[in-house]
Amino acid sequence: MISPSPSAPRRRACSRRSAAESAPVHRVAGKGQGAGRRPPGFIGFIDRGTCMMWNTRMRPLAAALLLLAGSATAAADLARELDKAEQLRAQGQLGAAIIELKNALQDEPDYGPGRRLLGVLYVELGNGAEAEKELLRARRLKVRETGIALPLAEALLLQREYQRLLESVQPVSGMSMRDVADLRALRGEALLALGRQGDAEAAVKSALATDPAAPRAQIAEARLALAARHPDTARQRLQTVLSAPLPQPVEHIAQALLGDVEIMARRLPEAAKAYDRAIATGRPHQALAIQLKRGLLRIDLGDPDGARADLGAVNARLPDLPLPHFGFGLLAYRQGRYADALDSFERALQRDHENPDIHAKIAATRIALGQREQAIADLEKFLQEHPDSDPILRLLATIRLQQGDTAGAQKLLRHVLELHPDDNAVLDMLGAIALARGEAREGEPLLRRSVERDPDSAAARYRLGLGLLALGDRDNGLRELAQATQLQPGQERYEYALALGLLRSGQHAEAVAAAQRLQALWPDRNEPLLLEGIARASALDTEGASAAFERVLARSPGDPAASGGLATLDLQQGRPDKARSRYRAVLEQHPGHGATLLELAALELRLDNPEAARRALEQAVAADPEALEPRLRLA
Repeated sequence: MISPSPSAPRRRACSRRSAAESAPVHRVAGKGQGAGRRPPGFIGFIDRGTCMMWNTRMRPLAAALLLLAGSATAAADLARELDKAEQLRAQGQLGAAIIELKNALQDEPDYGPGRRLLGVLYVELGNGAEAEKELLRARRLKVRETGIALPLAEALLLQREYQRLLESVQPVSGMSMRDVADLRALRGEALLALGRQGDAEAAVKSALATDPAAPRAQIAEARLALAARHPDTARQRLQTVLSAPLPQPVEHIAQALLGDVEIMARRLPEAAKAYDRAIATGRPHQALAIQLKRGLLRIDLGDPDGARADLGAVNARLPDLPLPHFGFGLLAYRQGRYADALDSFERALQRDHENPDIHAKIAATRIALGQREQAIADLEKFLQEHPDSDPILRLLATIRLQQGDTAGAQKLLRHVLELHPDDNAVLDMLGAIALARGEAREGEPLLRRSVERDPDSAAARYRLGLGLLALGDRDNGLRELAQATQLQPGQERYEYALALGLLRSGQHAEAVAAAQRLQALWPDRNEPLLLEGIARASALDTEGASAAFERVLARSPGDPAASGGLATLDLQQGRPDKARSRYRAVLEQHPGHGATLLELAALELRLDNPEAARRALEQAVAADPEALEPRLRLA
């Protein structure tokens, strides 16, 4: 409350001029009775100058003082409201904080600090559009840019307005080193989202140089590693970030990204734990987004009840969101309920008609329902309208491969590669198709690029090794295969490919060692023993080869491959009758075995027994009427 001015009676006197004030002035005559008394009108003589001074000088001054006092009171009230909003924000009550702040701004709509705080609250609530509006208004109200730039960048990132972020938000003088680092990290994320990988790496590097301990910069570095398909590197970065205390919003971002990293690494239980922590540390809108991811993850984890609970919770809050229906479709698809899956996918499509992932899943479901032609027609129609649709191109390429149309698959995948020149999966597929088509020279540079992009990929090195072997570059081919086995020990394809590559290149001792390694990995299998027998036989170690083949026969009597190997050794040693008995032993265990009958027929012809050879070939034709070779030999 404003106290009354001490000069208030004087103001009243000046404002209520009486008749006496306007009467003639009577002089005071001498001393004595009545001396010093004010005769009528004396006040006019004494106070008229004072009243004139009040009206001309004091009244404007008093008005200014009153205005200043009122402004100070209003400012104090606004400051209290801002403090209260900040307290509510600290308690996680963002909605209540926004209401408090809006009420305060009704009386002072141009209060810049209040507009800035309102924008920050909207950022934390996930409402990028409203946040941008309030922050730009705060900027127009001359709020310092040091307090505007970082939340404005976050608001634009929420809206996926990546180009506008890059054009309109830059670090400014006066920002703290941490804020500068965070802003540069956000710019890096925007560049990454625009596909400008090199520029993104430079921005994140600059952020880390500004403040190596900035959590947002380290998170952006992890995001770059994830984009480059290096989940182990991304995990290390995020674990470093999470080892220190973090503000709750930043911890949520790190945990959510860690869940994505673990999914790429196929560490699904760890991904679920990271998502659990992200949900616990996120705002309600953030928790819903992660709950949706967790629901989709639980489908892969074989937890249909948990998946249904998560997807249902999101759908109850956001019924117009397509992803819960998409998730219900995935769940039904995994359970073989293809009609239900199609219904859910179509519900998702009603809410997001242009989404290529939904179109792809509908096509896959139609194929499962036996509606292949309609599925292909739908995909081709969508591709005509959206010729650069990545998931549709990939799915159609896969279907072409299943149909044996490698040329058609190549054409589609080459278009994908034009869109994503550094996509390792596409490079791998194109390289593998080239190898399958006998085009090793065309496939080799593609496979080499894939290895250069991801040197820790065992699959890429395996394919490159096969391509180099096909081109006759045995040393480099075997080196790539050996690296594949080192990167992923015990992977069956890689281990066998290395052993066979050593055998075919004439490195018999190394092939024997590789075969023995296979035996250690799979002691109950016959193939490693057979491979050792073949390698020893190739090295002219007849005794060692026989021992390996006999070990197979002790485990599997009449095994065609082991018996055939021993028969070959018998023939080399001039024992054709022994070889014949081995072939017949196979046929006792495996009547009609085509390869053995052909070998027996060849032996009988060599021994000048044409009738016996004919009988063997006729048995082979009877066992497999479609087989061409026995018919040709009979002819």
